[in-house]
Amino acid sequence: MTLNEKIAAYVELMNEAREISNRANSRAYELRQTAVRIGFEATAAAEHAALMAEIVRENTESGSLSKLIHASREAASRAAEATLKALEAIKSANAADHEATEAFERTREAAEKLTEALQVEGY
Repeated sequence: MTLNEKIAAYVELMNEAREISNRANSRAYELRQTAVRIGFEATAAAEHAALMAEIVRENTESGSLSKLIHASREAASRAAEATLKALEAIKSANAADHEATEAFERTREAAEKLTEALQVEGY
């Protein structure tokens, strides 16, 4: 393989790896942003559930105790669902981060090979 062919092959390899890493990084970023948003929603739901439970605890003699318990149970259920949704979003974002990391590693390797090919004696 001639030097020009090597350089052309490594440039193509690097460009392909760069495009893949760009797509993977964009996807990871979007998923991470979604996971953060969902995490805030889960935290808010958990805070609401804790507040409702505190209201139930402080109003044990109230005539509306059954309504308070029902509302507290619903809030706790929504908190559990929101937390599960946040966990799933975080796992997806972590997987995308891993894919982006691997893609950047391939880009780095291709760039190193191109650098080596361009290190021609006397130039």
